[in-house]
Amino acid sequence: MRRLLAIAFIWICCTIAWVILGATLVSRTNDVGNALDGQVHALFGPPGRQAPPVGSYEIKEIVKETVTTSQNGALPVQQVVEREKLVEHPLILDGSAVEVEFDLQHRKKGLMWFPTYGVHFEGHYDFKNPSNDVQKTRLQFPLARGTASREEGMQASAARLDDFRITDSASHPVEYRVEGGEAVWETEFEPQACKHFNVAYRLPAHGRQR
Repeated sequence: MRRLLAIAFIWICCTIAWVILGATLVSRTNDVGNALDGQVHALFGPPGRQAPPVGSYEIKEIVKETVTTSQNGALPVQQVVEREKLVEHPLILDGSAVEVEFDLQHRKKGLMWFPTYGVHFEGHYDFKNPSNDVQKTRLQFPLARGTASREEGMQASAARLDDFRITDSASHPVEYRVEGGEAVWETEFEPQACKHFNVAYRLPAHGRQR
């Protein structure tokens, strides 16, 4: 009986020792992994989200505004005045289809392996002019890739977009310029007309991509 108790005691002590050792190894591995994650992100970019493009046009409209005036020390007087103002209206994103290819490449950093990707992105977008007039429109495609939404602002990653291009429905290149982390281009829409655009690029990436 004493021998069985001794064996049980030794077994319990060994189990506790292995649990402590395992927890220590997991903790140290996580600490090293988190430290190396920053270096991997610097090379391949952090997890990111690709927001869709948006389009808009401006129409001159008569708007009413309340203004307060005061003359010669008299009491302030409020009156409603009409002014001509440019009002922005959104284009309708009538349809989209996104194709993404991932080329998985495991890379070693220190003693740890990290999954990195070669990403080939192709987005196909249909925009519609909802008005009954010809409109000069402005379209914007976000180039920055981060974990925030468009409303919260996009955090640019260290990864670059390679072979970036925009084409129309006939696969003709569309001229664009870069403003504030977005590719911007202008085009004219006929009343109630739809136009198709393709956006493609390649980039290295690491972590979750959306």
